[in-house]
Amino acid sequence: MNLYLQYAPLTTGVIGLCSTLIYRLRFTSKWLNDHKIIEENNIHFEEDILRATWLSELVFEWEKENPGKPFPEKLIEVYSNNLFDRVLNTPTVKHPVEDLADLSNKFSKVKIGKTGIEVESKK
Repeated sequence: MNLYLQYAPLTTGVIGLCSTLIYRLRFTSKWLNDHKIIEENNIHFEEDILRATWLSELVFEWEKENPGKPFPEKLIEVYSNNLFDRVLNTPTVKHPVEDLADLSNKFSKVKIGKTGIEVESKK
């Protein structure tokens, strides 16, 4: 019996297991990173709500103490700078098969034989 045929199921199983483990590690890492970013955004959102509340109270107090005089626009611009400006932007996780597809696009010729593997890259 051919030696390649005996080890083919084991090899494909090991490759499948390794690619699944790599994907799981990438996915878990990305999920934890996204969770951290969302928690930080929630903290900043609470701080922005507090700042917006403080600014609205300041404007109402100004109108009570200075009737007919508008609150200075420059102060509103400075106090409301960067309120609610955070955006969550995260890329998706790549599966190891996609990495292999990207890698295979870099090669023009791959030859596998009993003597070894020959690879020619694109120029």
